[in-house]
Amino acid sequence: MKKDCQFADLDMISKKELLQMPLILYRRIGLQQNIADWAHTDIDRLHITATYNVVHGSPATFVKNNLGYFLMTKDLISEEPDSDVVFRPLKPELKIEYNLVWKRKNIFNNAAKVFLEEIKKIA
Repeated sequence: MKKDCQFADLDMISKKELLQMPLILYRRIGLQQNIADWAHTDIDRLHITATYNVVHGSPATFVKNNLGYFLMTKDLISEEPDSDVVFRPLKPELKIEYNLVWKRKNIFNNAAKVFLEEIKKIA
């Protein structure tokens, strides 16, 4: 969010504040449903102003140009001292699960084989 917006003074964002925000969300409907469930509301009550599939460049550009509030994980944005954008976590925390999917009979190159084996060790 922009550091001069009405919510930037808060340490965390609650369900009440989230429902007031024009949101920029990932296009995947399952993730939008997770957010709606977290806020104890229907997807239709979320003020979704834009969706995306892949963001090229910094998501901060969308926020700086007043297109809405980008809901994302903290590791996707850098908070530099002179930045106009700040990160605020959700309270309570929203936990999201990720899935890594591949074809069972796929032929992998060596790098992909090593990557998959490492993922299997930690999953």
